[in-house]
This record gives sequence, C-alpha cells and structure tokens, in this order.
Amino acid sequence: MNRNELRAEIARQGLSVGEFCKRANIAPSTYHRKMQDPSEVDNVPQFTQGEISNMRAVLGLNDERLSEIFFSGD
Repeated sequence: MNRNELRAEIARQGLSVGEFCKRANIAPSTYHRKMQDPSEVDNVPQFTQGEISNMRAVLGLNDERLSEIFFSGD
C-alpha cells in the first residue's frame, strides 16, 4: 500500500483525517493503526476490502488510482 499517496489523496479532497474517517466509516484509531510504517512497526494490519471500498467511494477513486494507492508498495 502506498500510504503517502493515500494521505495526499485525502488532502487533495480537502478533508481532514477525522472527516475522512467519519465519511469512510472507519474509526480514527483503526485508520492510524493501519497507516503505520511496516518497516518501523511489526504486524501492521491491512485495510479490509470493505474499508477500501468505503475509502474509494469517499475519495472518488477510479480503478487505476485505486491500484496505485492500495495495491502497490510504499
């Protein structure tokens, strides 16, 4: 997952992380836990399909952008 691109996309939409989480129906604590850098923290959980689907809807991501963010390396 490309965490920096996800952060950038949220910012491009003019959303705070709190507002983004609310719209995507993801607890802020869950978002922050899953956004940790796996090179710095062991066993970082991944976003679920449902969470990714919700984030996609909130951000209006097309298939290409979805793949760039969620299915590529950091």
